[in-house]
Amino acid sequence: LPRASQAREILPKKLRQGGSHVDVIHVYDTEIPKQKPAFLEKFFRKNPPDLIAFTSSSTVRNFLTMADKFTNVKHYIYAAIGPITAETARENGLEIAVQSNKSSIPDFVNAIEHYFSELNS
Repeated sequence: LPRASQAREILPKKLRQGGSHVDVIHVYDTEIPKQKPAFLEKFFRKNPPDLIAFTSSSTVRNFLTMADKFTNVKHYIYAAIGPITAETARENGLEIAVQSNKSSIPDFVNAIEHYFSELNS
């Protein structure tokens, strides 16, 4: 099971409970870029985002670590790929405007498209 080294144990645990042999292989880490958040600050000043999309709890935490230094993060609109990511965002004071029904990229994209189509109708 290739995944991030910080991933939760739910999937391997469920697979093992179902009788599967699971080898977890850490293929990437989720970490804050080593460069200063200046590039992010410059981007936000030039191109304020219409929506910020989170695909994991670690993206929420890493974003807040970087963005909290230069902007009021409560001014933006947020989307979460699923309930766990949404809960992490809410626990950190962010309001989630968009959440997909299923935690998959296609469903997440559809939820975001639906959100903007509703705004423009």
